[in-house]
Amino acid sequence: MARTGMSQQENFRRVFLMTYPTFATATEVFDLLVSHYEMDAPKELSTAEFDHWKRDKLRPTQARVLTVFTLWLEEYDLLNQAPDVAPRLQEFLSLIVTPATLSAQAKEILATLQRLVRFRTFVCLVTP
Repeated sequence: MARTGMSQQENFRRVFLMTYPTFATATEVFDLLVSHYEMDAPKELSTAEFDHWKRDKLRPTQARVLTVFTLWLEEYDLLNQAPDVAPRLQEFLSLIVTPATLSAQAKEILATLQRLVRFRTFVCLVTP
């Protein structure tokens, strides 16, 4: 199962995306990922502590959530397996405007989503 050079975290993501249908719906997984992306800071942090939390906890978590969405879309057939999630994913990604790194990652995922939707539409049109 594990590929050479695959990180433990990447392996976990792949196993999760292969097995989640046995314990959750695609909508539940989507909602949990969005909730994780939008997690709240611990209460009563000083400004310095908040900045540290944001830099070292929030931003890396948000990047990991976007990575899961990318993997789900590109390698685990989100459009066919969970077509009701695709419009919600598009809406969620379009709302990510800061920071620039996450915005760029969201735009890449949106471009992939749009490309796959166009391809899927094309295939449906040419397949009898």
